[in-house]
Amino acid sequence: MTHFTKSLLIAGLLGCSVPSLLIGTGLLSVLIIGHIPIAESICQFIVAHIIDVLQVFGSGSSLQGTAVISVVVGSVGVLFSTYNLLYLSRPMR
Repeated sequence: MTHFTKSLLIAGLLGCSVPSLLIGTGLLSVLIIGHIPIAESICQFIVAHIIDVLQVFGSGSSLQGTAVISVVVGSVGVLFSTYNLLYLSRPMR
């Protein structure tokens, strides 16, 4: 594999995994904070709205919404990496 291919593969994998991890970590942290009695209603409100946004992107499924966001961010990462590699490979004027 060439340097170009390895770079695109890494950009795609990182671009797909980071949004999933951030969404999961965010939901988990809000759920953990929700065990504090004072913050319980606020955390339930936040989790409900996060899941609603994910369901919009996933046509009713929050898991599918997370996958859609991950694939889109991964694609943008690959496109950005391609642009940078092609731009930087040109000779300087």
